[in-house]
Amino acid sequence: YFLTNDLDNCGDEAVRRQALSGDELRGLLAKIPSGATLLLFDTCSSGTYGSTAHLDLKAAVRRFEQLDGRLLLAAAGDRQMALESPFGQRGIFTTVVIDGLTGKADSSRDRVVKATELLTYVLETVPEVTERQFRVRQDPYGSFQGGGAFPLTRVGAGRP
Repeated sequence: YFLTNDLDNCGDEAVRRQALSGDELRGLLAKIPSGATLLLFDTCSSGTYGSTAHLDLKAAVRRFEQLDGRLLLAAAGDRQMALESPFGQRGIFTTVVIDGLTGKADSSRDRVVKATELLTYVLETVPEVTERQFRVRQDPYGSFQGGGAFPLTRVGAGRP
């Protein structure tokens, strides 16, 4: 089960009733049409796709990743915590993604943040920030598949 932030409690019945099952998550992934798509997972152990755990979900995500125009970013590696920012109401990963989308990932300085730029920025910045703030390394997972680096946002165009 994927436990969403609005889960009332973690009892078995609440999880079955309110959480997103593996089957539901796989079904949602399968419905995503082709084209430029960004998929973000800001949860603990969300980068488990690189391991042998959760083989069904791993297979669904791998199929998703093989479609053109897909960027997948996950907050933390297998059996890693997705650390929370002491400065806000979100995780370090989400903070870095937002910073990247608002311009910090624009390495080409063309005022457009592209998928490959965000991928590089997140993979480099999250470990740096978590080591500096917590003395613990959080290793996000990311993959990009596509014919060209599709644009995600224009710098200075408002909120991403």
